[in-house]
Amino acid sequence: MSDANVPEQASETASPADAGSPLPQPSLTRTLVVRIGGEPFAIDGLSEAIHTRLADLLLPFVVEEDAGDCAQRLQVREREDGYGWLVLKEGRITRFASNADELLRFLEWHAAAHTLAAAPGYAIFHTGALVRGDSVLLLAAESGAGKTTLTLGLAQCGWEPLADDIALVKLATLGVQAFPRCFHVDAFTKATIADPTEFDFPGGLEDYARPRHWATGGGRPTAIVLVGRDVAQPTTLTHVSQAEAAGALLAGAIRNPLSTSEQARVAVELAAGARGCWRLNNHDLTEALHQLDGLARV
Repeated sequence: MSDANVPEQASETASPADAGSPLPQPSLTRTLVVRIGGEPFAIDGLSEAIHTRLADLLLPFVVEEDAGDCAQRLQVREREDGYGWLVLKEGRITRFASNADELLRFLEWHAAAHTLAAAPGYAIFHTGALVRGDSVLLLAAESGAGKTTLTLGLAQCGWEPLADDIALVKLATLGVQAFPRCFHVDAFTKATIADPTEFDFPGGLEDYARPRHWATGGGRPTAIVLVGRDVAQPTTLTHVSQAEAAGALLAGAIRNPLSTSEQARVAVELAAGARGCWRLNNHDLTEALHQLDGLARV
């Protein structure tokens, strides 16, 4: 769906044994409707337990309206043999999940990814985003560079999060929209949470965490930081050109109705309008957070 894969994306391939096999009539009756980026998405056929856990995971986006005419929807069916679930899109199997946690992770990702893919009015980038005062920080990085850990750490240093890994930029204003999706955290990142009461751990999944306090919105980015990790080098924050920052944003652009040329235009304007663009070598977490925190004064 994207020029850069959405983090934690799950595969949408069904097992050969399931493809084209006769399907049982649905026996589960709950429907969950969410609205992300202005677009509705419905998931049918949920058991009470799965519905409750998934609603917890997608809490900021859950709506109570009727989704009978919702164009985007999935259907969940428990296998006749009781071993796992099938996920269907437009009547065809798109996923097999062997346990409830696997099912929940896929449904949460699919609802976010495919709804945003249809969302008009935004340029969407694979970055973390935070606000402090009039400072708006974008953290662009490939998976594994520590972007989520840095975003979570800054959220505990007085910054308010706008997004963990998907930043929605309004075309009309180039301001960053709040996108309070759960953080996906590994054991190391979760261990950096100093005060667990400041976070929810929804859906009964150990690797999901959601800050209880979010920014309601932000202006244009004032700082763009390209995050990498070279453990052989010290933690450093060095200036990069606006062109390099724009290129990094565009490389992480997530495809939606916006054309590539429009995505490029937005990336260039964001970099050109920032007070500064930097590259961070994220070796030592404490030092990296200290240097990023200083950008609120730039």
